[in-house]
Amino acid sequence: MAADTLTGRLEWSGHYLVDPWDVDGLVNFALHPRLRDYLESHRDLVGKRGTAKKNPRGWYKTIDRVTHSLTSKPKLLIHDVKNVFNPVLDDGRYYAHHNLYYISSDAWNLEVLGGLLLSSI
Repeated sequence: MAADTLTGRLEWSGHYLVDPWDVDGLVNFALHPRLRDYLESHRDLVGKRGTAKKNPRGWYKTIDRVTHSLTSKPKLLIHDVKNVFNPVLDDGRYYAHHNLYYISSDAWNLEVLGGLLLSSI
């Protein structure tokens, strides 16, 4: 989450993402009763979100589908709206919350790229 990057280092706050998607779309609650029970126990909160109001049948969906391959990929995390550009390195252990942008690269060393982005060049 964005708050996990405020110090300039990634400091995980202990939040988890509950992923309601599978390869076919939103999960079938009949096949995932523990997920259903968990989400139902938080329905008052989850159901207040804009995405839930637009789609009452899929009230538990996330804004965007989860791209699982991004979790294990090293990336620079960047706040969506900040006065100062402050990329923070995730070495491939986390999934970025929807209020963070990310940069990944197979060509660039992300520590070097992060340093360049922090510089006044």
